[in-house]
Amino acid sequence: MPADRKHSIGVTDRFLQAMKQILFDEEMTITVFAVSVGTFQSNISLIESGKRYATVDMICDMCLKYDINPAWILLNQGEMKKHNEAFNLGSMMNRLNEIEKQLNKRDAKPKRKVG
Repeated sequence: MPADRKHSIGVTDRFLQAMKQILFDEEMTITVFAVSVGTFQSNISLIESGKRYATVDMICDMCLKYDINPAWILLNQGEMKKHNEAFNLGSMMNRLNEIEKQLNKRDAKPKRKVG
């Protein structure tokens, strides 16, 4: 365990709390989550056991990819999840546009004649 563990336990605890919420919300494994934040499952296990800290890059990736409030992780200020409706609406609109394109491609395929 790092010698100054007591000074950053809050950040580590909040990182792990957010990770567990993401795993639940997204129905993903720790391995998939680890890759999504640029690390390996073994590093996440070391963080969980107190033998390693979450890196700044992991925290940044988590905040950007999963809409986590960095002020909450780093300073314990505000809510865990950012409540940016414009961002969420934009993401939803992008996803709906992707689905629409896929449906249009599917419907545009020529149909084979049988017989």
